[in-house]
Amino acid sequence: MSLSKDTQLTFAAGANSIPAGAGVEVFKGSMISVSADSSIGVGYGNPLVAGEVFAGHAMEGCDNTDGDAGDLDIQLRCGAPYRLVVDLAASQESIGVAVYASDDETYTLTAGSNSKVGILIRVRNATQCEVLFQPFCT
Repeated sequence: MSLSKDTQLTFAAGANSIPAGAGVEVFKGSMISVSADSSIGVGYGNPLVAGEVFAGHAMEGCDNTDGDAGDLDIQLRCGAPYRLVVDLAASQESIGVAVYASDDETYTLTAGSNSKVGILIRVRNATQCEVLFQPFCT
């Protein structure tokens, strides 16, 4: 049923984060995905693996190499869409196309088995573009 009056929204408190997978280490700036690997914990954060759901960028390093799944949290830049300049070769005609990632630092315009991370919104030069990142949007 659609709303017929104003409604109060309850927002989650605290920083944007995802629990780290078992034995996972991530570095500041890494793209993070939601793990589909049972050996580190399905649903936990890890450096992006092609085909997994993009969760955001690590705002700081997180070393859970000696920990169990969920022992530490990976602090993320996520939530609302955000823009970053990335190394990606594209032409002006590519504006508006989807951007994918094949690992925690490699961007591509090829879907294949990669993870969708955002939309190309500006070509700055032959090797750099602006991407509007969209965590959790597949």
